[in-house]
Parts: sequence; structure tokens; C-alpha cells
Amino acid sequence: MGNMFSNKLKTDHTNFKGAGCIFTNGTHILGGYQPHKTLPVVSGFGGKRKEYESFTTTAFRETIEELFDIKDVPKYLIDVLENVIPPSKAKMEDGYIIIIYNFDDLNHLLNEIRTYFGTVKLYPYRFPKDMHELIMNREVNKDSEVSHLCLLPVIKNLQFDPLFVKDINNLN
Repeated sequence: MGNMFSNKLKTDHTNFKGAGCIFTNGTHILGGYQPHKTLPVVSGFGGKRKEYESFTTTAFRETIEELFDIKDVPKYLIDVLENVIPPSKAKMEDGYIIIIYNFDDLNHLLNEIRTYFGTVKLYPYRFPKDMHELIMNREVNKDSEVSHLCLLPVIKNLQFDPLFVKDINNLN
């Protein structure tokens, strides 16, 4: 990744506004529906940095908050994740750093988080052990920042058939 992970990027906290994580296998990407945005959207996981955070701290904190609806992510958990799942690829655009992880990294992240939380509000019966359980066993909570998870194809300028959208709207 070259200069993307230079010491300046890791330590200069004024160099970025926010950070997040993308989980992909190259053909599919994990997304989350955010119903409380001005225009509700499906997006990745991340957000604004807090003062003195590194980009990896911001990315992991925001991702855990959004995936599990956890308001206060323990700093020691993020420290563990930063050591166990180091970033191998990232991109910065307009002051936002996105860290790209694969699905194996996501499963590793789930394993590490599970050791700190037995259950959480969105997974009251069992903490998810893999991506399948993360998506399929999640309880829908419309008050959560991210209410639903989904897999999408990695396709530039992805569009949805209006009839398919109409079908989805007719399900409710």
C-alpha cells in the first residue's frame, strides 16, 4: 500500500475527518441500511473521528457501533483489534479513510468481539460467529443507526430495477 500507511497518516490526527471499514471478497460487499439519514441509504460502516483517535480506532469504533448498536465501545477491545487485524489496504478521499478488509477479517473481528460481549441487543440469543449469522440472525431494530445488513455485488454504478424496488415496497 506504500505511503498510505506512512507514520504521518497514523499519527497526524488532523489529516483525516473520519474513517470506516469495508468488508468485501472482491465480488460482494457488506452494507447496512441507515434509516435515520436525511435520505435513508445503504452504506458501509464508519463515521467521524473523535479527538486524538487514529484512523484505525475511528474505523473500528464506528463499525462496532453500527454493526452491534453498542454505544460505548471499550478502548481495550479496539486496541486488541488494531493489533490482531491490522489494515492491509486503505484509501483516503476528501479527508475520509476507508480501510478495506476481506470476509475472513470480518469473521476474525467477530471472534474477537465475541470474547468481550456474550450477547448484544441485536443478537440476544447468540453473538454471530460468522458473516452468515451476522446478516441472517440480526434482529431488526428501527431505532438503531443501522437497522439491516445486506450483501451487495461489487459493481460500479449499481442500479436497482424500479419494479424490484416496487416489489420490495409491496412486502410491507
